[in-house]
Amino acid sequence: MNSSEFKPIYSLKIARMIINLTQYRLSKLSSISQVTISKIENGIVRPRDKTILKIEKIVGPVDWERTFSEGFIQRRKVNHEL
Repeated sequence: MNSSEFKPIYSLKIARMIINLTQYRLSKLSSISQVTISKIENGIVRPRDKTILKIEKIVGPVDWERTFSEGFIQRRKVNHEL
């Protein structure tokens, strides 16, 4: 399998945690605000292509659909518990 056939399997949050990066540290390395990273991980906003490139340069390939669905599920769980 060549690199163009590689399918990322981790959400942004998991990819970030695997390499021991906090949202704050990723924000400093990528020049993307911590608030924006949090909103992406929580499925509140979808990143622009430029943002995706900055993030993947640091954490590697990310499964963005998984990122959005996990964020959405987590938000529903939190809202349901309230």
